[in-house]
This record gives sequence, C-alpha cells and structure tokens, in this order.
Amino acid sequence: MCLGLPFIPLSLFLAFNFRTAWSYLVLFIFVSFLLAIHTPTAIGLTIILIPYILLNLKGNFKHSLMTGLVLAIPFLAPFPWIFKKLGPTAQSLLTPQPFPTKETMRAYAFLRGGCDDTSFLEDNGISLVYTPGACNNPDLVKVRKRVYLLKEDGGK
Repeated sequence: MCLGLPFIPLSLFLAFNFRTAWSYLVLFIFVSFLLAIHTPTAIGLTIILIPYILLNLKGNFKHSLMTGLVLAIPFLAPFPWIFKKLGPTAQSLLTPQPFPTKETMRAYAFLRGGCDDTSFLEDNGISLVYTPGACNNPDLVKVRKRVYLLKEDGGK
C-alpha cells in the first residue's frame, strides 16, 4: 500500500493535465505496476477516474477514450490466461452447497473430541481414522503420523 499510494496523485496529475501518447503510456505503466504490486490501489484509481472519463466524453472524446483504454487494458490483458481458472471458481461459488448432515456433524464432534467415541466408529463401520489432531483413544492404534487403526476387538 505504501508503495502504491504515491501513484494515485501522479496518475491523476497525468490524466488531468496531459494528452500526449507519452502520458497515456506512463499512465498505462502506472496502472500495470499497481495491478502487480497492490490491486486495490489500481481499482481505487480506476474508480476515481471513471467519473472523470464519463464527464469528459462530450468535451474531449479522444482523451476520454484513450484514458479509458489505458485503464481497462491492464485489467483485461491477463483475462485469457485466467479465464480457465475463473470459470470453475465462479461455478463453485455459485453452486449451492448442502448443509452438513447429522452424520457429518457427529464425525466433526468425534474428531474435535479427541477421537474418544469408539461407538461412533463401530456404528459406522469405520476402522481407519486420519486426522490432523491427536486421537486420545486406547482402542485406536497409531499406525503413522495422523493415521489410527481401530483394534480388532474394538477395545472390548
């Protein structure tokens, strides 16, 4: 943020005062740099400049068009490369996910409780437990790191 913040007044100064190809190139470089180091700053700059572009359309169409392109191209340029990743991500965010069932909630409680409920394992026919936490159950034998095996007799 500290590195990106000075580029906002510099970019605004360029957009408001200069209308040369070099100023558009420098503005393009500033926006591209901001996208690389701190995307929210680049988005903030775009939000600040959009009303200026829209209000300037009638008075100086060429300048508004060039400023708009200079702001839009850095955002759109990587789009073909990220489009393949955006689709599945958007789909997973927009697809309704089912609520946890009673069995799922009971499994979470089993794991959070230190794997102490042997009856849960026996009732569901589970003989192997993989958990990032520790299992404090004498009926479970540690096979490897995070992997536990239920004893044949179920602790009886």
